[in-house]
Amino acid sequence: TLQKLYTLHPNVQFDILMGQDNLEHFYKWKEAEKILSLCTLYVYPRFEVSNRTNDTPVLPPHINLQAKLLPISSTQIREKWQKGETILPFMERNAAHYFMQLKASLL
Repeated sequence: TLQKLYTLHPNVQFDILMGQDNLEHFYKWKEAEKILSLCTLYVYPRFEVSNRTNDTPVLPPHINLQAKLLPISSTQIREKWQKGETILPFMERNAAHYFMQLKASLL
């Protein structure tokens, strides 16, 4: 998908924003090394405690974001959005409005 995005938009730098919980499983992603060569990983903090053990591979290069911890995951936000529930309390106002307009255009 990233390769296709770069083909369609060659002058744009794409990056990935993920939750801290997903970072620990990044090595399982398809073509993880290629993804790392194409973009920067930005990691949003989570409340959960790390499940890292001595067997967990080294974390990929990433940038930890200093951000407000929210008591909701992106999966929960997507579920609310799909049900038509408000997502305003969980994201920046302009982004929430964009997604609400997108939802309306899909109906």
